[in-house]
Amino acid sequence: MTWKLYLLKLRDLIIDNFFVDIYAIKTSKNLFFVTNFYKLFIKLCPFYIIKYICLLIDLQIIYKTDNIYQITNIMHTHINPIILNFILAMKSTSNDMIDMSGVLKYYNSSIPLRFFINNNELEKYDMIKMKYLHKGEINEKIIDIRSNLDLPIYNLFN
Repeated sequence: MTWKLYLLKLRDLIIDNFFVDIYAIKTSKNLFFVTNFYKLFIKLCPFYIIKYICLLIDLQIIYKTDNIYQITNIMHTHINPIILNFILAMKSTSNDMIDMSGVLKYYNSSIPLRFFINNNELEKYDMIKMKYLHKGEINEKIIDIRSNLDLPIYNLFN
């Protein structure tokens, strides 16, 4: 190995343990957001220790590293289809819409929709209009957000 590779591994070790922001903790039924007060104490401990403890007690951590939101303890990796439109809208008014397809690429596909909505402060919207390319076909769906909040993002495309 060259010295550049050692520097990259050292950077990964430091970033992955001390520059990780924890945003939420997910149990089997609930999602708890971590406040700034607790984030201060969590930063004092290396992330691999927190990750190991949560693995033992069957909790999942939603965290951000290198500008991408990840989730721990996922068994399968799902790849989202090519997203053409991911528009959040309100059923009552057709003028109030926001396109989030550019923001969705920074989220792991196993993160719950509730976290995506709350983290981007989109609670007022109640409908998702999406258009995506899957297996060579362009598909369009309209999904009610309120009934699908606990689903992972990849389930929206099934």
